[in-house]
Amino acid sequence: MTYQDTTDQGPPLRIESLVKSYKARMAVERLSLTVAAGQIVGFVGPNGSGKTTTMRCVMGLARPDSGEIEIFGHRPGSPEALALTGAAIEEPALNTALSGRDHLRVAARWSNATGSRVDQTLEAVGLADAAGLACGKYSLGMKQRLALATALLKDPPLLVLDEPGNGLDPAGLRDVRRLLTRLRDEGRAVLLSSHMMGEVEALADQLVIVRQGKPVYLGALEGLAEATGLADLTGAFLALTEPEREEGAK
Repeated sequence: MTYQDTTDQGPPLRIESLVKSYKARMAVERLSLTVAAGQIVGFVGPNGSGKTTTMRCVMGLARPDSGEIEIFGHRPGSPEALALTGAAIEEPALNTALSGRDHLRVAARWSNATGSRVDQTLEAVGLADAAGLACGKYSLGMKQRLALATALLKDPPLLVLDEPGNGLDPAGLRDVRRLLTRLRDEGRAVLLSSHMMGEVEALADQLVIVRQGKPVYLGALEGLAEATGLADLTGAFLALTEPEREEGAK
């Protein structure tokens, strides 16, 4: 399969004017973004800014109040969209007695993935040597790798990843960076949230910054310096997401 072949159905992911609230709290307010084939879009913002809520809407786990979401032209949560998407947006529910390999074997049955994909994904995320270890003995970083392996089982053209580097040591971060770069170069699309600005800067082709559910920047990384007058990503991020702090410092 070549992943560009699916683009005649529409871009891998299109979000238009997404609105989602919980009771009196606005979680996402008129968010629009597109993730193209062969592109990693960094999705960043402070805690509580609507990133995970947006990803839950993309996967059909939450229903938007208004707006449109399309995955290769299909509605979120539909069989067609789910078949084309791999996601790691919440800590996976693990049977602590199962080995990492057996966890993936169970997941493979649910996702109609072939048995050979289990060993392929274990190798891809660097868990092959720990595949026989019970999940209950996995560190946080190993659980993150297992979640990424689960997302890759269907060999999907679109990946939706919430903090995939959380809990990883420097070697683990390097491995995930290499993996995501390879997947992008194969033509896949990736929506990636992270609090690690260095990882976002190393990986992202486009950047979406949100604050209190609202987009405050959408564009190329190199355009951020011009928009904020700040050269480093962390400083620009803080200037856009904490304007009251910037004003107080002047």
